[in-house]
Amino acid sequence: MAQNDLAGLLTGISGNRINPMDSNLTPDQQYMAMGAQNVNTMQSGMRGMMGQKSDSEKMLDVEAKVASLNPKIPADAEKLIKYYTITGDRVSAARVANTLEKEQDKQAKALKLENTRLDTISQLNGLGLTEQSDAYAVNAITQAQAGSLIASAIAAKSLPDYSDLDLTDPNAVQQALLNEGQISGAADIQASQAKVQQEKDTREALIKRARDMGRLDVVSHLETNGDIAKAETALLKTKVQKVSNLTDNERDEYDSHWKRIDDKKLAQVGVKEAGVIFGFNINADEKFRIELEAENLYTNNPSLGREGALNVVIAQRLGLTPKPIIINNEEGEDVPSGTDNHSTVTVVDEG
Repeated sequence: MAQNDLAGLLTGISGNRINPMDSNLTPDQQYMAMGAQNVNTMQSGMRGMMGQKSDSEKMLDVEAKVASLNPKIPADAEKLIKYYTITGDRVSAARVANTLEKEQDKQAKALKLENTRLDTISQLNGLGLTEQSDAYAVNAITQAQAGSLIASAIAAKSLPDYSDLDLTDPNAVQQALLNEGQISGAADIQASQAKVQQEKDTREALIKRARDMGRLDVVSHLETNGDIAKAETALLKTKVQKVSNLTDNERDEYDSHWKRIDDKKLAQVGVKEAGVIFGFNINADEKFRIELEAENLYTNNPSLGREGALNVVIAQRLGLTPKPIIINNEEGEDVPSGTDNHSTVTVVDEG
């Protein structure tokens, strides 16, 4: 009834008609209600003959309109909030308001990040560090590294003669400042270098954590100097399942995949070992450990397939790069970088 009442409020057509058979009505009221019902029926029929929509059709239009609205678009969200508020559906109204707030916050953060990037590029270019500016634009250097370069170059220009200094070497600039007795400028560079080291340590810790969780998309994002905060958010949303054993059928499947891996790689990962007297032996324990690692990766990234997961684990042990990276985005969360969930893995030997 609440939805019908809402449609009436939005369309001007009330969804609550008086029931002429209501026992609480007097005979006169019943007569008037029946007359109104007959008038409505006749008006509806006339509208149909004239090509106009009936009340029920208008209500269906309202429902279709509501279904087409996007709560992430401010104008649509306002309409939805009004719609649900009129119906008395406070839960849905609050949900839409929350979705809109999150989207606006996300857009504000993205705008702030983009403005920071543009400002950093402008500063690097203004200081003559054009190569570093180009590198920063393609994420070859991080925000902290760019900030350190800017601080270093600005501090260097306060020296009597900085033309022979390498402005891209903060340590050299810091020493030159100390030699000139400019302790404050040297301290600024030291602080910026500390930020670079802190970011590096955080990035390396997150890469290890992402590998352990099977989030190869996050590993790829971090290794290409992607935003650390975004990577942390993606990892927090990841639900990790652990596998401690394999069924006979699963082991048989892995056996079939092992057959497609060449002997050189089998030896390199410790699965195939030279025999004591002659030939080669299979290290069953190491083989099983790799299969368990692959199964954990597959469990948390089903789109990889078991063979793809096995190839990724082997690639990681050999220090190779699995490309492209699979994204596990079951909940629709924002994840950094990427490909879709239907990619395949090709192990690329970059050595």
